[in-house]
Amino acid sequence: MIYTQHALSLRQQSALLELNRNRLKPKRAMISEEDHKIMLYPGEIHFNYCHMGQRNLIHELRDRGYEIGRKRVRRLIRLLVIQAMVPKLDTSKRGKAHEIYPYLLRDNPVTAANKSGVLTSLYTHA
Repeated sequence: MIYTQHALSLRQQSALLELNRNRLKPKRAMISEEDHKIMLYPGEIHFNYCHMGQRNLIHELRDRGYEIGRKRVRRLIRLLVIQAMVPKLDTSKRGKAHEIYPYLLRDNPVTAANKSGVLTSLYTHA
């Protein structure tokens, strides 16, 4: 609907159509040719060494002759849907042997800052 050879400028045409001008630029290809070549290697490396994460993959790709940074490798790994097969952090589960402590302020409303009498009376009765 927008013509570059029209008498009206692109700004005027986009204003008439109520379009932002940033929508007029052609979208660039998401994956370049070089990225396609590089993406063959992480899949092959991951198949053979599934414990390798992005940092180890960077070193492996650099050994194969590609000067590549961590952010780029991360993006390509995300596109390939590859994850290292290592145990993940599990910090939200409590230990079975850990003692559960009662919450001492449950039935005591806090009405003032630094109300010292509440905690001392709770510890003496417990």
